[in-house]
Amino acid sequence: MKGLGATDEEMVKKHAANLDAAFAVYDGILAKQKYLAGDEITLADLFHLPYGKMVKGLGFSNIFTKYQNVNKWFDGLEARESWQKVTGGK
Repeated sequence: MKGLGATDEEMVKKHAANLDAAFAVYDGILAKQKYLAGDEITLADLFHLPYGKMVKGLGFSNIFTKYQNVNKWFDGLEARESWQKVTGGK
């Protein structure tokens, strides 16, 4: 991504597995409440927007769709008017 050489596929697998494990936990939390820290949006949720966008942009969208509650939560974050203004609707 940064032109620093070949991709270390083992490192990609490791980090994808870590993200998958985190999303499994998030999915359980989001099954019970609208946002990570409760039913009101907090910085805990907003912190994930740029990283989630990057993960999707790198071709890992399937990790979101694997977890229904995570996918719904993140789609809702991306649909926020403030995020749309920041990203130009992209």
